[in-house]
Amino acid sequence: MDFMDDLPIDLPSPELTRSIRRIDQQIRRSWTDKNIEQAYVQLLEYIRLLLELVQEADKEELQNRIVAKLLASRFNEISTQEAGSRFSAVKIEVHTSSEAAEILGVSDQTVRRWCDRGKYPEAYQTDGGHWRIPKKYFKITLDQARNRHEFEQQLNRLNESKGEADESEFL
Repeated sequence: MDFMDDLPIDLPSPELTRSIRRIDQQIRRSWTDKNIEQAYVQLLEYIRLLLELVQEADKEELQNRIVAKLLASRFNEISTQEAGSRFSAVKIEVHTSSEAAEILGVSDQTVRRWCDRGKYPEAYQTDGGHWRIPKKYFKITLDQARNRHEFEQQLNRLNESKGEADESEFL
């Protein structure tokens, strides 16, 4: 939140750090469990804890500004979703969990676990329980990942055929 960028803050105590981490985990758990109201209650507590770090500021006004910014952001998100549902021409391009795994070079199970944990906030499950992850979360396309993989295999074959390099050749 850009209005907080110039605020002087104190380093948190170990106790405050533990409290912030604990509430962060609770928020994530509530969000994953689709207990949205509880997640928002916990978010308010999270903001209160973070404000303990701010020096010399009207903390109540700052808290109000943070909540207002979050509400405005959520309202814009809801409005965008409603507009998208009214105009079916707007479609989000997605990858399957298998495609995402291929791009990232990890297992399909790892991607599904990340989705369960909320790593990709806009990922969703189909009626059949398959994950769909918006393409916006990936810097490269599936074709680029496949080309990279093929290039790496060629490079590995070349290295194997040439053998170990003698470092003295480069001195």
